[in-house]
Amino acid sequence: PARRDVPGALAELKKAAELDPKNAEAQYLLGNTLLRMKGDAAGSVAPFQQAAALEPGNPQYAASLGTALVAAQQFGPAIDVLTKLTSQPEYKKPDGFVALGAAYVQAKRYKEAVPMLEKATTLAPDNADAWANLGWAYFGLKDAAKFKETAGKARTLGYKEPNLLDYLKKIEGGMTIK
Repeated sequence: PARRDVPGALAELKKAAELDPKNAEAQYLLGNTLLRMKGDAAGSVAPFQQAAALEPGNPQYAASLGTALVAAQQFGPAIDVLTKLTSQPEYKKPDGFVALGAAYVQAKRYKEAVPMLEKATTLAPDNADAWANLGWAYFGLKDAAKFKETAGKARTLGYKEPNLLDYLKKIEGGMTIK
């Protein structure tokens, strides 16, 4: 079986990024490894920023930067980056919309989250994260029926985050959203 040598890969990517700081792909791969393999959201922001600055037209770099900013709880900058990305008419990938919706939910801007997450669920109807974030948006708007519908869809798709599932069970059992 293939083994992941995350520390080794990280060392090589850091070296590549230092040797050629203008290599957008090296910066992107470094950011991606920090975010996805190490769980270092804050540490991934700078390499993603560098990649996005070097290739401003690259939607994958912008989406990854936005996702990292959300994970690092930098909601204002995340909303800026992701709004710019998702407002481009040719942008049709769900990840940017999911990240923007999540940023709005975590910033308690629920009304703004809903259309972004509805767009994400239209683009990717099987994306459990999109449905879960949409559920949280409706929870924030105190719409129990829509919360049950969207969080229920996330659960059906295999979403496992216990907090959402716990609230879903309680609200299905008749608890009101306060």
